[in-house]
Amino acid sequence: AVHEVTVKNGTQQQVTLVAAQTLAVPTENGETPEVTFRWPESIDAGFEKGEVFGSAQLKIDGEVFCEVPLIAEEGVAARTFPYGFARGVKNWFFIAD
Repeated sequence: AVHEVTVKNGTQQQVTLVAAQTLAVPTENGETPEVTFRWPESIDAGFEKGEVFGSAQLKIDGEVFCEVPLIAEEGVAARTFPYGFARGVKNWFFIAD
């Protein structure tokens, strides 16, 4: 897992973003790779597993050697009236999921 991002109006409140593939680059003695990440503060619900929501870059001395997308580890459906109503009923009667 790379980062948890807040999901707006979804059946879940957060989703985990993961790197779509491994970041790797050969280095010479004394070189130190740096990884930087970009992702949104929040995501609107209604997306599928594997959708891209950011990126990770591998840099050496400020030069980008590799960049991979950050993808949603799972999809999150948008909250709808039936979903909200069912959740309300469960909460009212203290029914466990």
